Amino acid sequence: MKEAWLVKSENKNKVENIVKSDDIISRHSISFRDLKVINLGEGYVLIIDAPEDVLKRVESLCKDLIEKFDKKDKLFKIISEENEKTISGFGNIFGD
Repeated sequence: MKEAWLVKSENKNKVENIVKSDDIISRHSISFRDLKVINLGEGYVLIIDAPEDVLKRVESLCKDLIEKFDKKDKLFKIISEENEKTISGFGNIFGD
């Protein structure tokens, strides 16, 4: 299950330290995206792909530092399109 949370710029380092130092959370896919770069607002978005119990752990440990990202469908669409362009680009490089 994939989830996204809004992280204010001033909280990014705190949140990053929490999720990457937690033994359970750190075993899963964790990424941060700068919202300015993808034209979805200010701050960062934390994306974690993990089972629901791990996502609840993230919310518990970061409860005052993150909030659910309300544009997650749009975010995941943008990321998917970027991945397709990257894959297509590699195909052009390697002659596929």
